[in-house]
Amino acid sequence: MKYNGSVYRSFVLITQLGLSMLVPIFLCTFIGGFLEDQFQIPVTLPLIILGILAGIRNTYVIVRNVLKGQKDRVRDIPSGLGSSVSERKEEGDVRDN
Repeated sequence: MKYNGSVYRSFVLITQLGLSMLVPIFLCTFIGGFLEDQFQIPVTLPLIILGILAGIRNTYVIVRNVLKGQKDRVRDIPSGLGSSVSERKEEGDVRDN
């Protein structure tokens, strides 16, 4: 069975989305815990919220770029391959059986 890379690309995208969501949350949690231990400053909860917001933003940017790339790839398809059956029917390219 031959794959054109779409399975691997999807796996990498899912992994990247998970990591881009979890890393900021864990980093902010550990930094908040460290600051609370060292300086007795209660900043863990605000930093956790900041990490969640950063993770959401990272995920949004990645998904937006992936969707933009898919739109660009669809535009690059030659007109005969990318047009729908109804468009080709209007042009007379599709035979009725």
